[in-house]
Amino acid sequence: MLEARKLRFESVRPNLSLEPAEFTIGGGFVMVKLVNGGVVARDIEIDVDYQGRKDLLCTSSIGTRQKVTIMMSNFPGAGGVAKVIVKYNDLYGKSHVENLSIDFDSINSAKRLFESVTSPYEAIAGQIEDLKREVKNIGNRIR
Repeated sequence: MLEARKLRFESVRPNLSLEPAEFTIGGGFVMVKLVNGGVVARDIEIDVDYQGRKDLLCTSSIGTRQKVTIMMSNFPGAGGVAKVIVKYNDLYGKSHVENLSIDFDSINSAKRLFESVTSPYEAIAGQIEDLKREVKNIGNRIR
C-alpha cells in the first residue's frame, strides 16, 4: 500500500531538466532552458548561479513540455559550472526542490560536442520558417 501511494505521488510530480537551445555552427549554443517533462509545476522560483552572476527568476507555472529560457551566453565555450536550484509546488501543493547543473569545464576538457534535441513540433516549425524565408525571397525577386 505504501508503494502504491509513493507511485501515485511520483506520477503527479513535475520532471524538470536543463536543455541546451539555439545551436550555433561549431557545436555550441546560446541558451539554456528549464524544461518540464512531467505534469504542471506551480509557483516556481529559479535560482541560477553561473560565472559569479546570480539570477533570481520566477514563473507561475510550467506545463508539460513547456520550456523557460533561464540563461544566455556562449556555451560551452564560456566554461564554468552552471548551478540551478528550482523550488516549486506539485499538483497537491507539496513543495519540492531540484538541484540541476551543467559542468561546462568538464565538457570542454573532454572535447564533447552538444547534440541538438528536437521535438517533432520544433522540426516542423523550423521547416515552416525555412519555407517562409524562401517565399519572401521569391517575392523579392519578382518585384
